Amino acid sequence: MTSRAVTLGIMLFTAISPVLGSVQARPLDPMLVAWYGFESVQEGKIADLSGHGLDLSVVGTARLAEGKVGRAAELTGQGYLETPDHPLLAFTDDLTLECWVWLPPEGSGGRLIDKSTPGQNSAYRLDLHPANFLRCAASTTVAAPAPLAPGQWSHVVATVASYQQTTIYVNGELLAQGPGPWGKVSLTDLPLRLGADNQGGALFRGRLDEVRLYCRVLSREEIAARYAGR
Repeated sequence: MTSRAVTLGIMLFTAISPVLGSVQARPLDPMLVAWYGFESVQEGKIADLSGHGLDLSVVGTARLAEGKVGRAAELTGQGYLETPDHPLLAFTDDLTLECWVWLPPEGSGGRLIDKSTPGQNSAYRLDLHPANFLRCAASTTVAAPAPLAPGQWSHVVATVASYQQTTIYVNGELLAQGPGPWGKVSLTDLPLRLGADNQGGALFRGRLDEVRLYCRVLSREEIAARYAGR
C-alpha cells in the first residue's frame, strides 16, 4: 500500500449521501479521493464531499440543473469547473474515474474529467472524442466502440491499472478494455478540470452528476452496484 493510500485510509468517516433519490448513512470508501454531488454552490464553490477539501471553483458560466441524484452541474460550452493541483490527485498506479453524464439531443464532445496536458497522454482524462464516444487516456488510450445515448443519463466508469489494463464501463456493463500503462501513470502539476481541458478548450456541453475519483480500481461487481445505486 502506498503512503497516499495509508493517509486516505485513516480519513474514513461516515457521511449522509444521496443515492438515487434516497438518503443513506454509509462509510466512505477509504480510497475515495474526490466526490462532487453538485447539490449547491456556495460563494462560487462546489463542495468536495469526500472530506479532502478539493472543492471546485466555477470558471465562466455553469449552473445547477436537475440531475440523476438531486442536482447536477450543467455546462453549456461557456465554462467549466476546476480544483488546483494537489498531492492526492497524483495517481501513479491505479485509479477509477466515475460520473453520471447527460448529453443534449445534439450530443457533445469535450472533456469530462481531465488532469492531462493537452495533446499528450500525461496524467489522466475521461472525455468524449469523437462526439458522444467515451475515451480514457492515461499513458495509453482506450476508446468505447459505441456512443453514449443523447437525451438520457448514462453511468460511465473508467479504470486504469498500471502494468495491467484500462477499462470503460457504461451503465454497469464492460464496454471496452485495452492495455494499461506500462509503468507509472505520469504526473502533471495542472489543475483537475471538469468540462474542459487545461487550456480552456475541448468544452463539454451537457450535465455531470456524482463525479468520483478513486486511487484504486473498482471491481466489476462494485461498478455494477454503483450503477444500481447500492
